[in-house]
Amino acid sequence: HDDLENVEAFWDYMLCPSADAVKRYGMMLVNVAVNSSAYASSAIEALKTLWERDGHQVTDALLYAQGLVNLTTRQPVEGAEAVVGRLKELQERYSGNEEIAVAYAQGLFNLTNKQELEGREVTVERLRELQERYYGNEEIALVYAQGLYNLSCNQEIEGREVTVERLRELQERYFGSEEIALRYAWGLCNLSCNQDVAEAEATIERLAELHEQYSGNQKIALAYASGLVNLLNKQELEETETTIERLRELQERYYGNEEIALRYAWGLFNLSCNQDVAEAEASVERLRKLQERYSGNEEIALAYAWGLFNLSCNQDVAEAEASVERLRELQERYYGNEEIALRYAKGLYNLAEKQTPQEAQITIAKIESLCQRYPKNDTMKKIMKALAKLQEN
Repeated sequence: HDDLENVEAFWDYMLCPSADAVKRYGMMLVNVAVNSSAYASSAIEALKTLWERDGHQVTDALLYAQGLVNLTTRQPVEGAEAVVGRLKELQERYSGNEEIAVAYAQGLFNLTNKQELEGREVTVERLRELQERYYGNEEIALVYAQGLYNLSCNQEIEGREVTVERLRELQERYFGSEEIALRYAWGLCNLSCNQDVAEAEATIERLAELHEQYSGNQKIALAYASGLVNLLNKQELEETETTIERLRELQERYYGNEEIALRYAWGLFNLSCNQDVAEAEASVERLRKLQERYSGNEEIALAYAWGLFNLSCNQDVAEAEASVERLRELQERYYGNEEIALRYAKGLYNLAEKQTPQEAQITIAKIESLCQRYPKNDTMKKIMKALAKLQEN
């Protein structure tokens, strides 16, 4: 009996008994527009009919607008543009209604997800005009920030600098919004990808300041960590020590955050590529400890596998044997992970090249067995061809 009452209470809540039957029907149609490819267009036409039949009431207009927003997520760019045009007409008809304006903004943002750069620039400009018109509406400002971030993903350095500056202004205007700050953070991260080392260092400092302003926000911390990896890729070896240390501190501060730990892992791997053998061994050992800490994360394990493979390239035969043995253990632990198995196969091949012909025969047999496990992998096929040439020699 109690269970029955709970079920009834659930459906009372879901069906919104305070709303009339027509409104409930409209809400159902809004959900259909996002959840059903087959009936989305029909649901939108039904919402339009309800809106027109009942005298263009604001509540019906809002449901119609929300349905149109949901429809834009399913359509190709041409269809989405037409639907956003209908949203624009609604927003103009109900000028001053901020909920309908938010729906229009969301439709514009959805459109930016589908557009090429030129179209995206036009749509983001429409978002800018909308957020100026509804100055102070944080929801619209956030959608504009999302659009700016999308725009920054496709721009060249000059355009990206302008877009990130607009994100900075928006973040300062809505200082209390961590979501807007997050889009600014990722915009800065994007910007650092295209800059030279001195410019990237200045950008990462802005990210560091933003991270401190919103201390404890793990999403902003992740953007900061990603920016540090971008910077690391540009720096000379002697400049990387501070950057790696900042990555290490971040992953310690946000212990348990696997995405931040992964950035630290790839930072260590990138560092090891430019180090001598002794220094690279120390970096790979730090990778090993990180992999053990996050033993269930296969991406961190892959970064460790890459580190071991690179290390084996520069080691003498005895040291390389030890590194390849650790690769073997790793691929056994993550059995079925093709990328890790590939690093092991390449490590074995490097080892075979360093060994005497007698020693190499054992290693070659391991390579052949591994390649047979992944017969469709193109890189494995290349290894087998290289192996045939190695055996001829």
